[in-house]
Amino acid sequence: MRATPLDSMRSPVLLAANPFGKMAIVNDAGAPDLHLYDRKTSQLAARLSLPARWRKPSDYRHFAFSDDGLHAAAYYPSDKSFAIWSVETGALVNQIQGDGKFIGRTTFLPGNQVVVCDGPWVNTHQVGGGSVARTKLAPELASVILYSASGVNGGIIAVGAFKMEQRGHQIRSFIMQDGKIINTADGPYRAGAVQRGHKKTVKFQEIYPIPGSTRRILILSEEECTEKEDAGYHSLEEDEYDTHLLAIDPSNGRFFPEEIYLAGRYCLEMEGREMHLLDERGFRRRIHPFPLRMEVIDWRISE
Repeated sequence: MRATPLDSMRSPVLLAANPFGKMAIVNDAGAPDLHLYDRKTSQLAARLSLPARWRKPSDYRHFAFSDDGLHAAAYYPSDKSFAIWSVETGALVNQIQGDGKFIGRTTFLPGNQVVVCDGPWVNTHQVGGGSVARTKLAPELASVILYSASGVNGGIIAVGAFKMEQRGHQIRSFIMQDGKIINTADGPYRAGAVQRGHKKTVKFQEIYPIPGSTRRILILSEEECTEKEDAGYHSLEEDEYDTHLLAIDPSNGRFFPEEIYLAGRYCLEMEGREMHLLDERGFRRRIHPFPLRMEVIDWRISE
């Protein structure tokens, strides 16, 4: 596929962008394809090859990009599988079948390896080949996020939310290397829903290093959703969302005591040497270490 302008699409939708590179993944709303978009040239660079079984390409979740910019990955919930693509050609270089317990996550490692998890098993594969290592976590794992660990050669940090008997969740981190857990750390406990018929879930959205910091610190965005059901009419009320920002030392997985809480839904954004927090209106706050704190930088925010 030759490079074509983005305006060749009627309704382009951004699905993912490499925060440290030039490539993004877009879809023409309602169209059956995913495309690589070069943000430097403003051109569509290639069409991503899709597995034989797929329904709606825009249903892919949690895209990840390798540090060298050569590969991208995403999870397809309907098929419970991970797709690995070449960013140069758009070719599908691997499809990894998952466990399907929750929406899966991926991260890339040096040495042409990729780590995937959508259940109690954390699996390391060659980018274009078979399994290299497997690590089992507790079956109560309900959500996870993965990141290449700083200071651990070929290691990763996995942060998971584990369901507890009290209906809440315990946050824990694991440093893994060559399929073995070499360090663990407990994070905060999240209480369960307080009203009968309500359900609370914990999900991890993004995890990025603080840019420009003299210390290697990861900032993790954690989202809690309380689903409300009206017992009298069996209808869903409006869900409530809460966001927590946690600081983690990626060399040992230790959680720092500072934590930021906000009501509502937010996402992290890398902007040069700054990290921003965006709300649902697109208003920005700047994240600072340490101590972990926020600074309002959008004049539209009245706080």
